[in-house]
Formats: sequence, C-alpha cells, structure tokens
Amino acid sequence: MTDGCGYINTAALTQIARYMCYESAPTAIQARIDGAKGLWLRHPTDTSNEPKIWIRDSQNKIKNPKFDRAHRILELCGPSRATTNVALTQQSILNIVENGVPHDVVVKLFHEGLTDEITPLLKWDSPVLLCDAVWKAGGLAGARISRLAGGASVAMGLARKSWKEDDESDDDVDSAEELTYTGRNQHSGGEHQLVISC
Repeated sequence: MTDGCGYINTAALTQIARYMCYESAPTAIQARIDGAKGLWLRHPTDTSNEPKIWIRDSQNKIKNPKFDRAHRILELCGPSRATTNVALTQQSILNIVENGVPHDVVVKLFHEGLTDEITPLLKWDSPVLLCDAVWKAGGLAGARISRLAGGASVAMGLARKSWKEDDESDDDVDSAEELTYTGRNQHSGGEHQLVISC
C-alpha cells in the first residue's frame, strides 16, 4: 500500500504552509520534484528542523544522471484537505479490518450510517421535512440545475440542440409514448413539482 507514496518531514510541511498561507501544515501533499511525482505523507518520527523529503522508487518516473539545484524545486499540486462526508470503498474497508480494526466497530459504523440516511425519510408526520429529505437523498437539486443549465445554454445559443437526421415518425410509437406516464413534463423533461402548503 506504499506505491507512489513517500515521506516529507514536519519542517518541510510547515515551510509549505507558511509560503502558501495555509492555516496549518497539511499532513500530506501531492507534488512533483525532479523526476518523481506522487503523494508525500508527514514522516512519523523525523523531528529535524531541516526540510527533508523521502522519494520511493515507485515515485521516480525519470531518473536524472545529475541532480542540479533546479531539480530540487518542489512543485506543489495540492495539500490534503479535511472533509466532513467520507465514503469508504470495499478496498479501504478490507484494509482497516486487516490492520486491526475489530469487525464489530465496522458493523456499528455501517448501522449508524444507515440510520442517519434512513431516519429523515421516515418523517411521515411532517411533509415538509420528508420532501426536503427526499430532495437531498435523491440529489434532485443537482439534477434539476444541470437540466436547467443545459436548456439555458441552448436558449442562449451557447450549445446546439441535436436534431434527428431523418424525420421519420411512427404513429404507433407516438401513441404509445402518449399513454406512458413518466412523471415528467412531456415538453421540458423536468419532474412534476410537488407543492406543499403549510
């Protein structure tokens, strides 16, 4: 699990934070230096005041025969950032379980996550809260915005509407489409809106 991942000490991370005006030193950075690129994590034990970086063989893409001063410039691509919403992949779950996290802890986290997801969808006594929960859980805001943006770009002439090359119309298909209820407006393609009055 160390492929493309090296170490950088706290002194170097502090210097980067000062130069880039970060609030605090990041714990990891994505960067390039000389012919190496990848991720560098804060070294767990190095406490020296001199900035240092450790490059693994898997990070070295180009091996230069000489190491000039120009090759020592660290090109920062991005720092690590803390996020509030975290999703675990199957591989990361296997990784944490194999590295000593007890099974019951993982099961408890799954249970808490499912409870947090489902509880807002069970508020039948408050239609406004239920509607808001469905709106958020289904990602309807993003879908509607992207649909409106597409229509607006066509209306403003920034994008072309795609027209069918052959204008063949089949009466049977048209009548079948008229009888099929999709829950969407037949002209705009948008969802029919639910208006709740309190």
